[in-house]
Amino acid sequence: MNTNIEQSKEPVVYNLDHMLKGFLELPVINKLNIGIICFIKVVITIIAFYLCWECNKMTNIIFRLVVTLFSTIFSEIYIVYYTFYHVFMGVNCYATIGSVNI
Repeated sequence: MNTNIEQSKEPVVYNLDHMLKGFLELPVINKLNIGIICFIKVVITIIAFYLCWECNKMTNIIFRLVVTLFSTIFSEIYIVYYTFYHVFMGVNCYATIGSVNI
């Protein structure tokens, strides 16, 4: 009796080699698109990191690290939030909500 688990016992090296072979067989334009998308994602992540880190200067370091971590993980969402909340609504970064800057 063959189950899916028994059938997928191929060596990990074979699976990685197969994936790499598939990537190498892609046309050059697809590889270029993947590279551009990765570059844009890195740039957006760095921007979100910087904006969040600077906006939370007045908070304690633990909160600052946690908020900055989440802003870099969800960088696209954070940049949209930052744009609406701080740019369009004009809320200063150092305006406090209780004792927490957002």
